[in-house]
Amino acid sequence: RLQKGKKQFERVNISNQTDEGSGLSVNAIAEDSEGRIWIASDNTLKVFETASSILNSWTLPNSGNIIQSILVDTHNTVWMATKSGLFRLDISKDSDKTKAVPSLVGAPIPKDADVSTLYQKSPDEIWGGSQSDGLFYLNTKTGESKHFLHLTARRGTLSDNRVRSIFIDHANVLCVGTSIG
Repeated sequence: RLQKGKKQFERVNISNQTDEGSGLSVNAIAEDSEGRIWIASDNTLKVFETASSILNSWTLPNSGNIIQSILVDTHNTVWMATKSGLFRLDISKDSDKTKAVPSLVGAPIPKDADVSTLYQKSPDEIWGGSQSDGLFYLNTKTGESKHFLHLTARRGTLSDNRVRSIFIDHANVLCVGTSIG
């Protein structure tokens, strides 16, 4: 991390290793409303308590669950986009375990979808993109969900099912970056 007013980076060891050269791959970083830093590293989610410098971690089931993106929503839920679907950790209720998101497995996110990116539009609306299964929408309050795909024969669909980025601009227009545009 680069501290304010300094010109050098400080190494924060998240791997519990003592060797300065060792460490884990950091795939994503997010901050929650209490100032805790959430770090995704392969199949492990870590939280760094900045006030006390305490590091806690959760390991997802199935070692192939590589966390590719994380989002901490306004309801203190940590959402994890993984190679095996979408997972969540409710900070206030499930502090000792992570769960697959049952309402999303199969509808609209196919089981084992390679979810790669997340975006929160509003306190209750989350968008997710995948490596091959298109774009997903979830309203966490109402349970409403939608699945958007590239369909070759239809105009007005996604340009590709490999979603790389999601953004909603100041005019409330959803912008989706795919592998081909």
